[in-house]
Amino acid sequence: LGNNAHHQVLLHLAIQPEFYETVISGLGKAEITGKLLIEKPFGTDFESAQKLQKNILNYFPESDIYRIDHYLAKSGLRKIADTPDRLNRFSEIKKIEVRILETIGIEGRGEFYDAVGVVQDVVQNHVLAMLASFLAPDAEMRANIIESLSKPEIQNQQQYSGYLQEEGVNPDSKTDTYIRITSTLKIPEINKDIEIILEAGKKQKKKISEVKIYLEDSSQISYDMNMVYKDFGDAYETLIQEAIEGDKTFFVTMKEVEATWKFTDQI
Repeated sequence: LGNNAHHQVLLHLAIQPEFYETVISGLGKAEITGKLLIEKPFGTDFESAQKLQKNILNYFPESDIYRIDHYLAKSGLRKIADTPDRLNRFSEIKKIEVRILETIGIEGRGEFYDAVGVVQDVVQNHVLAMLASFLAPDAEMRANIIESLSKPEIQNQQQYSGYLQEEGVNPDSKTDTYIRITSTLKIPEINKDIEIILEAGKKQKKKISEVKIYLEDSSQISYDMNMVYKDFGDAYETLIQEAIEGDKTFFVTMKEVEATWKFTDQI
């Protein structure tokens, strides 16, 4: 098995993250090659992500590693990425707010969710991906944006009522299901500091997935990630097609992984 001019093999690891290293080692030892599509979270912190990367590189080259964050294929985010003039407005931006709020709970993922919480489940990946994608046209710049964030400060963190009764959850769990974080994005080229607010949570009153921009003239611009635009297809269909084509624009680089973990490890 492998990739050549006549066929391609996509190895999509849609499994629990704790099995990644075992499965990847098994594939490698069996000499099964192809493009490795690996779901988030990539590691549980900065050090574990580096360890996982080292293990993968024993069997797969970086060129064949496709780290998936399906938010990078949402039509709402692709619509943002398709609006290049947004990148010319840094000097006009006062504040950026990124929110992923859900009305549902953990939906039977008790054991998994209780081990990771809201930060590892969505902030380290989806929330930061939304922020960086608005501000950057490519993966290299997405990583640079995240690296430019100041140390995060927790404004609020909660656990929703009834969480401890969810199947698979430790009855003494302190895991957060909601968090609100502030940070500052420093842009030295234009001597500019932009206030950043990151918010995510389950069992909220309203489902919201958005990037909201507050401009210096007091006007606002909102981008809804839940909007479906006919020009952009299903997230996973899009990512699989792009993997087949070898287009890694909207896949997560290792530099991004390291940058996001460095940021969230401080929380």
